[in-house]
Amino acid sequence: MGTLPSPARCAMQDAPRKDKGRSPMPSMVYITASGPDEADAIAAALVERRLAACVNVLGPIRSVYRWEGAVEKATEVALIAKTADDRVQDLIGAVRSMHSYDVPCIVVLPVTTGNPDFLDWIHAETR
Repeated sequence: MGTLPSPARCAMQDAPRKDKGRSPMPSMVYITASGPDEADAIAAALVERRLAACVNVLGPIRSVYRWEGAVEKATEVALIAKTADDRVQDLIGAVRSMHSYDVPCIVVLPVTTGNPDFLDWIHAETR
C-alpha cells in the first residue's frame, strides 16, 4: 500500500496521463483572501467538505488593483486548491459564501498533465 502525499507535497509533477482507466483530470483553483485567518478558514472548509483534496496557503502577497475607480494596494494571502473537475462549481459557491470580498478572486485552471498517482489521489479525496 502506498502513502498519500502530505499537504506540503501538494505540487504537480510533469508526467503525461495517457493511460486508460485513470480518473478524470482535475483542476487547480487560484483564490485570494484578505488575510491568513480567512485563508485558513476557507482552506479547512474546502478540504473538510471534500471540495478540495489539498489547499496550499501562500503569503503574504502584495496586490495592486483598480477598485471603484481608484488604484488600491493590499496585502493578501493566496490559496491554490486542487479539486476534481466535477467539484469546481460547488467549490466556487462555497468560497463565495465564506469570503469577505464583494468580488473574490476565484480562477479555475484546468490540469492537463501531472503525476498520475497524485491526480488519482485528488479525485479520490474529493468523493
